[in-house]
Amino acid sequence: MSPVTHPESPNSQQPPLGCLLRLFWMGFGNLALLYAAVEMARSKEVGTADVVYASVVVALLAARYIDVVKLNGLTTEAEPATRKHFTRYALILTALAVVGWLLARYVGTGS
Repeated sequence: MSPVTHPESPNSQQPPLGCLLRLFWMGFGNLALLYAAVEMARSKEVGTADVVYASVVVALLAARYIDVVKLNGLTTEAEPATRKHFTRYALILTALAVVGWLLARYVGTGS
């Protein structure tokens, strides 16, 4: 009788793209978002940093969506992710991104 493997078990193969997407939406993408926010605050004018900030938010949402829907992604607790997880992530990220953008613009104006 062969052992049963689960998608979240260490022995199962995860696609390399899934691993890269998880690294992006869990870590590197958030660092890029922070960097863009700092640049927005420094620039004091709406411009390239704002476009980069919005682009990173869209990239984070796309990465998480593809991870969940196409690559059978996992949560941060290594559980199988569902569309409900994506929806929650999208709402939280969008809300925090708006607050971050407003804060960066407020700091950038010197108020």
